[in-house]
Amino acid sequence: MDEETEIPDHPGDGHFSGNDIAAEILVTFHNSPLEEHHNLCATVGAISQAIKEQGLPLTPAAYFAASVSSFVRLIGDSPVSSGDQDVSAILSFLSIILTRVSPAVFRSKAGTFSESLIRVLTCGSLPVDGMIAGLKCVSHMLVISDKYNWSSASQLYAILLNYITNNTLKVRKQSYSCLRVVLQSFRGSAFLVLASEGITSALERFLLLGGSNPPILVAGEPNGARECHKEYYGDITNFML
Repeated sequence: MDEETEIPDHPGDGHFSGNDIAAEILVTFHNSPLEEHHNLCATVGAISQAIKEQGLPLTPAAYFAASVSSFVRLIGDSPVSSGDQDVSAILSFLSIILTRVSPAVFRSKAGTFSESLIRVLTCGSLPVDGMIAGLKCVSHMLVISDKYNWSSASQLYAILLNYITNNTLKVRKQSYSCLRVVLQSFRGSAFLVLASEGITSALERFLLLGGSNPPILVAGEPNGARECHKEYYGDITNFML
């Protein structure tokens, strides 16, 4: 790889526009020193090979269907598997593929994928790259969702709100970014009112824990939690604008 070629920190930060998204990912990350990129390349290569063996074209729709099936199968019925590096790799791939498939194609697998994604993000054992990829998937799913069925969107939205206070800075920043995009997509729909109520409730819970002023840091509290409290107190109010 050319020394001037920049490798994105996270796969979803790259701009892939070619006909074969998997081939682009392999070219971009095969020389990366990061283990998560090696896992991504291995996973993408395996999915691509499986599609070829079935005689199917290497389209975003085919990659999406194969990736969701692999993700659901890997998760299975045990939340322990969410710590598996392959889970994070598939989520990273899906966070890229989701933006390349039509809403109609997405909806064909939406129910199955959503259930598994909620389960894996709720259990809390994903590594950082898996959490970031999962939040990007949640964000995109909410953006393209039908803006009349809040009961189905509310679970995904609750996941996004829960990650605002994550102890890891990168994850918090990603949740903030995703939330802003989601709220912008809700403008002009009834979802915006309901989503704002969710933020208000989250802020009220925070104030109950920390008091009406920025919380006093307690000795022995993890540093990540301290930073989270201060940042959350100042930033969450911006989401109401």
